[in-house]
Amino acid sequence: MGKFKYTPDTLDRVNKVCKDKAFKIFQRLKDHRTSVTINEIESCLKSFSEFIIENNHEIGSLPYVLEVDFSQNDDSPGNLLSPKVILDAIKDNDNLLLCTKTFEVKSTDRLSRLDNFSVADRSLNEANLFFFIENGLDTSIYIKGVPTIYFNPIHPKAEPPQNNKYKRIARDYELALIDFYKVEVRTWRTGHWKDKQKRILIGDRKTEDVFQQALYQWLDLNLSTCTVTQKVRKLSTDETDIEIMEHGGNNHLLEIKWLGKNPSTEYKYDKVDDAVHQVKNYLEENSGTLSAALVVYDGRTEEEFNCIVSEKEDPNNWKLIKESNGVHLPEKGVGYIFFLISKTASKRTSA
Repeated sequence: MGKFKYTPDTLDRVNKVCKDKAFKIFQRLKDHRTSVTINEIESCLKSFSEFIIENNHEIGSLPYVLEVDFSQNDDSPGNLLSPKVILDAIKDNDNLLLCTKTFEVKSTDRLSRLDNFSVADRSLNEANLFFFIENGLDTSIYIKGVPTIYFNPIHPKAEPPQNNKYKRIARDYELALIDFYKVEVRTWRTGHWKDKQKRILIGDRKTEDVFQQALYQWLDLNLSTCTVTQKVRKLSTDETDIEIMEHGGNNHLLEIKWLGKNPSTEYKYDKVDDAVHQVKNYLEENSGTLSAALVVYDGRTEEEFNCIVSEKEDPNNWKLIKESNGVHLPEKGVGYIFFLISKTASKRTSA
């Protein structure tokens, strides 16, 4: 890596920002008893800045992750980080490059999904720095599962590219689903109850449409790098509820269901079984779709909701499922079941 290409004023700002961010990273790493020094971290950030400023145009907007392991030996064989090394890894379906503190690439690996969830999970058990680079410049540095630093080497004082606290990139739509639930659904802003006391959902409009329209508006407002559309013919002869089309061409499909009662209908858990089959069959037949999510709003009792077996959950709020009654979703599929509360927190004992 050569010399910085900045003007003297910009170089001064970069040096100051790198020093400030190095201190914050050092404090975070110190909690995990690593021996890395502030000077090593600062030097690493400067080298990273130099690399990005010189090479971001050649790499383009492709997302990738650099895992920097300060304990790795620079003397062992490796390739110096370069656009070719990154692009070759991506061609081989790898998106994570394990580097030394001087950015010698020791190996490559693949995260099955390249988003903030996956990078955070990967970083949980390693006391390394994980640089998640998007759009060629925007960099989030993860330490032990936490996004500790946002960094844009060309604009060192820039803030994260968000218009509001809920702004997310297209591939983080799962986080946006949870945001929508917490901000809109749990506070009843979606107007989905006809009778909260009896747990009867609205029926004046098609119940599913109540959730779909509100979720569509949320995603359209808060997801960047994509176009969000409603009612597309994808998953079956019926219309799929929402499609998220990334500007690069990748797409994500959302199928929305509800459980519980409205004035004329009752849906039990077997509706989830049918929907899992639907999503599974579509993903197996359409390899070009990047991912698909089943989104279920559960208006049944809390006891019934708590009986759902899940891969991951936020108790009494939502559950993540990968299978239903023995039918497993493909790797690119996921299901979220969100519980519809009907009482305020102070009064809530059971649904």
